[in-house]
Amino acid sequence: MRLTLNGVSYAIIILTLVLALTIIPPLFKSGIPTNIDTPCHYLRAYCVANVDSSVPNNWCNLWQAGTPASQYYFPPIDFLMAMLGKVIGVLLSYKIFLVLAWLTQAVGAYVLLRTLGHKLAAGLAFAMLALQGGSWHFAGFEQVFLVGIWPYVMSTGFWLIGMATFMMFLRKPSYKTAILTVIATIFITHPMTLVFGAISYAFLAIVHYKQLLSHRKLTIFLVAMTLLVNAYYIIPFLLKLSLFPSAIGGGLSKELWVGYIWSKVPVLLWALGAVGLVFMHKQLRWLSGLVIVWTILNFVAPNPFRDYTIGVRFGAFIAPILFMSVAITLERIAKLRIKLGRFVLPMIFVVLIAFVPLVYPLYKRTNDLGNSILLSDHEIYNEQKQAYDFLSHQEGRVLTEETLYNSGDARRFTHSHCLLPVYSNKELVGSGLILFPRNRTVMDIGISSMPGNLFHKPFEEYTPEQALAIMQDYNMRWVIVHTNVWFDFFKGMAVSQRGFGNLGVLEMPINVSWFKGGEVHSEEYDGLQGRASVTLAQPGSVALKTHYYPNWKARVDGKKAKTYDCEGLLCVDVPAGKHEVSFTYGTNLSEWLGYLLSLVAVIMLYRKWSSNSAPL
Repeated sequence: MRLTLNGVSYAIIILTLVLALTIIPPLFKSGIPTNIDTPCHYLRAYCVANVDSSVPNNWCNLWQAGTPASQYYFPPIDFLMAMLGKVIGVLLSYKIFLVLAWLTQAVGAYVLLRTLGHKLAAGLAFAMLALQGGSWHFAGFEQVFLVGIWPYVMSTGFWLIGMATFMMFLRKPSYKTAILTVIATIFITHPMTLVFGAISYAFLAIVHYKQLLSHRKLTIFLVAMTLLVNAYYIIPFLLKLSLFPSAIGGGLSKELWVGYIWSKVPVLLWALGAVGLVFMHKQLRWLSGLVIVWTILNFVAPNPFRDYTIGVRFGAFIAPILFMSVAITLERIAKLRIKLGRFVLPMIFVVLIAFVPLVYPLYKRTNDLGNSILLSDHEIYNEQKQAYDFLSHQEGRVLTEETLYNSGDARRFTHSHCLLPVYSNKELVGSGLILFPRNRTVMDIGISSMPGNLFHKPFEEYTPEQALAIMQDYNMRWVIVHTNVWFDFFKGMAVSQRGFGNLGVLEMPINVSWFKGGEVHSEEYDGLQGRASVTLAQPGSVALKTHYYPNWKARVDGKKAKTYDCEGLLCVDVPAGKHEVSFTYGTNLSEWLGYLLSLVAVIMLYRKWSSNSAPL
């Protein structure tokens, strides 16, 4: 049987997937993933699937006193995850998408390299990207499962696929390659990927502008359909109806580079990657050059784009470029044939043998990391779940430290506070991200023991009276504490306290009412609507104690009234006297227009594809 590069590549991929199956069994044990950010992303999926809203991916009352669950974050994937969750359950769907996120960069690298003709390199890159452990800021297993920034890793994988389809279009412009390029852009709509993704498309377009100008009709079709397909995302953004956070900003530093990126890969692989830059296809070399330049820029301040490309996390773009370049070097060597007297040695055998000791340390580390996956059914979370069960029977929202620690010998920090709404159906306010839409801070009482956390302020900036006033405005009657810093600050205000292992639950002197303004006679609130009977001695405002957002509509005595933002709360002006005030959350016309345009665009793409018989 003749050995082919295709056959070897497929064999490597199959073997890689078998090895991957040996790593992930801990994930599919009973319980919700709890490593660092994974619980908060699960809450978002839970909201999208379970909160009854007129449009998926929208409002979630369970998180941060009301916020869009997914409208700005990663809507296409959140929607698909929620839809699958309707069939097999949200938790299983979430775990499946974690695995898909882990492998997306490997698939993206494979598609990109195959598009450029690197058959063997495609399989080698797939293996390295799938099996590399990565780090907090270097994609891989750790960033997906143990840090939980999996949407970012997945979106950068789709970025690779998007680059592959665009390069395909540049090499062979046609309606089919244009349609593939358009579809790929749908899955790059993540705030940490979108800006650099757009820069990548623009950069390649500038480099290859002659090809684009020589096919004006196809180029116009490509641009127009890209805008139409993504109208559901673009229109709310342009009208400032959707959150688009700049996240943590932050550039790279020598310490971050060495600790989270350079040290996670053997020096030999960095050397092979440098060599691969010489032999890769020129389109990929342009893209790699852009990533290298952007990496350098992320060390430099000020950089106007750094807040949106998040230099400290740019390693998720660096990882696939590195491993693709390594794979290209190995492929180049594999194509050599060394003559030893009368015997000719095909170097592909040498490369395959050498590849084993190259990739095995990556697999070994990742396999070890697999044992660090934590799930909520582990006994170390019993105390937290007992606290959540207690709170499920209480009134009012819950304020919690952003970072909790599990109990037991191996104390690891986790954002498992995000599971409180799942276990108790209580509305949660997490200290570190108590944000209004458009990044306005409500109350950043932070953990002073975490210096450098950009979300937190010192406690000294708040008097107890100021803190209680804010808590009253947001119905935060209960506080979960686990550090002395928090306990010392809140204990003097608390009217009662309970202990659950290393957690304290403090009751604050808050009168639970979902409305503010005038005398409230009766009220109802279910997260997506609220109504109250109120009396005002003079004209003034009535507020629903949830975040203002343009999708909220109000009626006063049955007549439409204009809502507005009053220090973060959702307000409406009401005349003096007794009135019936109601608020309802729903999708507005501009959002419906965006969804409609996107749907029409998808139908148009399908019809164009079906009517075009030309091969790819």
